[in-house]
Amino acid sequence: TFHDQWYRIAGLRVGLRPGTVVQRQSYRGEPWVVLHEPAHAGWFRARPDTYARIAALTPERTLGEIWEAQTRTDPATAPGQEDFFTLVRELYKANLLTVEGGVSENRILERAIRKKRKPLPARISELLFFRIPLWDPEPFLKRHQRAIRAVYSGPAVAVVLVTLVAAAITFALNAERALSQSGQILQLSNLIPLYLTIFATHILHEMSHAALTKLYGGHVRTMGVMLLLFTPLPYADLSSAWSFRDKWKR
Repeated sequence: TFHDQWYRIAGLRVGLRPGTVVQRQSYRGEPWVVLHEPAHAGWFRARPDTYARIAALTPERTLGEIWEAQTRTDPATAPGQEDFFTLVRELYKANLLTVEGGVSENRILERAIRKKRKPLPARISELLFFRIPLWDPEPFLKRHQRAIRAVYSGPAVAVVLVTLVAAAITFALNAERALSQSGQILQLSNLIPLYLTIFATHILHEMSHAALTKLYGGHVRTMGVMLLLFTPLPYADLSSAWSFRDKWKR
């Protein structure tokens, strides 16, 4: 329950940023609450019980007073000091909190205890899925909203479906030839062209994600390269899709 570094934040007065939008969503039949602060691109998703802790954050009381009140009101489910510290830190990292009077960032962002050395599998995992942000596509998407609407219109989707059916028929009529030649596709001389083709199609794939997110009213602020098993591939940050109430859009 108690934490030896609690003193770092116990006296702070924090609250959600003005303009933070709170939306209740249903993900796979379970209730969630999504917090979004547009000015600072802040996003956070929490279960209703966790949101109840977040909603209690107010500059009128210190974090220590808030935590003590929660433990008195509901001692069975109230978070321990370390869990409360972690929640505040994650909200601060998500650009959702303001701190009354300003504060050194380290008082919130530092680990409540000295960060333990991560196990080897966790460190390897970070290397295998490392992301490098490179581009903010939002201005590009704004300029081309008319083209995006055209690409995802009913007639355009119909053209794609007809093309897919024609491709499937062509493959079926030439299946023997296609299968016999597919055994040579991984020859050494083909690896570089094959990778470049995969990279190019993956760019289109991620741009499609970004375009659809923009079409449904979201914002995409980051695109870049992800090292997936040491292989560079494009990625897009689609966090704003969390705010879509329609699960089919998400």
